[in-house]
Amino acid sequence: MRLRISDIARELSFTSPDLITRRMGEAMYHLLREKIAGLAPDEVLTLDFEGIQVIDTSFIDEFIVKLAYDSRGRTHPFYVKLSNITDIMQVNIDSVFSSHAQYTAGSFAVLTDRLMPNNSYYLGRLTPNERDVINYLSVNKSAHVSEIADFLSRSTLETAEIVESLAGLRLIRQSGEPGAALITPL
Repeated sequence: MRLRISDIARELSFTSPDLITRRMGEAMYHLLREKIAGLAPDEVLTLDFEGIQVIDTSFIDEFIVKLAYDSRGRTHPFYVKLSNITDIMQVNIDSVFSSHAQYTAGSFAVLTDRLMPNNSYYLGRLTPNERDVINYLSVNKSAHVSEIADFLSRSTLETAEIVESLAGLRLIRQSGEPGAALITPL
């Protein structure tokens, strides 16, 4: 499902091309949650920011961060991908996501539809190995754990743990048995 954020903003009577308050983020989040109620399990939700110029950290925290956490839910998991992100949005999103990763002492990221200025297909903070897996899959489109293990020069067991972490973050898909799964990007 692809949703244009500018259309949702207009539904809420937000006319500015900038989404810059916590209140806007909360309102957008609640309306979007209604719109995605029928989202199929494991479906990709692409948030298209075309027409939006700036989003601030408060908006990101109330909207994108909450959606990222929601996507990892056990009852209705889905994937989040960001599209048409401007350079200033990228800086702000990366800042908020890095703060969340530091606060939780873990990884926190969301995929993007294109290679970003940080030279990767995601925004946020991942371990170097997690980053390498995302970049590997962005080029190769699919792989088995053993192929990724060879690429990382890690054991299959270590690589399976990295893959499980990325799947838990909703950054990759797995099909098949853990450890021998076929892994694909979104």
